[in-house]
Amino acid sequence: YGAAAVILLLIASTISYWWGERQLQNQFADILVEAPLGAKTKLILPDSTLVWLNAGSKIVYSQGFGVKDRHLRLNGEAYFEVRKNEKLPFDVMTKELNVKVLGTSFCINTFGDNGKVYTALESGVVEMDCGRENTLILAPGQVAELDVRRPGACVRMSEVSVEQLVAWKKGLFCFRQTSLPDILKQVARYYDVHFMNLEDAEGEAYTGDISRNVSLEVLLGAISAQTTDIQFKIVNRTVYITKKRD
Repeated sequence: YGAAAVILLLIASTISYWWGERQLQNQFADILVEAPLGAKTKLILPDSTLVWLNAGSKIVYSQGFGVKDRHLRLNGEAYFEVRKNEKLPFDVMTKELNVKVLGTSFCINTFGDNGKVYTALESGVVEMDCGRENTLILAPGQVAELDVRRPGACVRMSEVSVEQLVAWKKGLFCFRQTSLPDILKQVARYYDVHFMNLEDAEGEAYTGDISRNVSLEVLLGAISAQTTDIQFKIVNRTVYITKKRD
């Protein structure tokens, strides 16, 4: 009887511990961190992972992050320096793709300004799941793109400057023969403005680095000076695109 009592006590203790742990996990609330328009946000997650959020981006993770798992959801653009933990893989989930890492530096952009979202790897190794059993393993300096108009279609690109892609961390707009519509979409998000007649900017491209600390007027003036026939007029929070007069 004594042995049976001890066994029952152990079983009861195990059940109580399991139930208490389950209840504790269920009580974890989600934490939302958002970078407002016009600013970037830097934060350190509970597992010591460093995260930079670009303007207009947000992540959501549980208060239990780093205890039982390291899952988070991303909407927008972020750069991660992940603290290595082989027992708890680091998972970034987005609407279009999922990325799994152990310890590495990489960025994800899900804004889809040009119809594509991407993951770019700076160091380490990441696994990118694009859905439909389409998975890519990235090496440093590679970018995997997903065409949101064709779900499941991944494209691997090598020898990409990740530093250029994450220049926003240093407070820069960095463009390399970037189409003007794609540039203006970034500008609109950062300065919280709306562009009219965006179709008039088709066919134009721009190369250059511009500080994000300059005024909208200065930035648009620099772009206009380098393009062939585009000019801008700012009225409150709306920017009108017009053709230059001969």
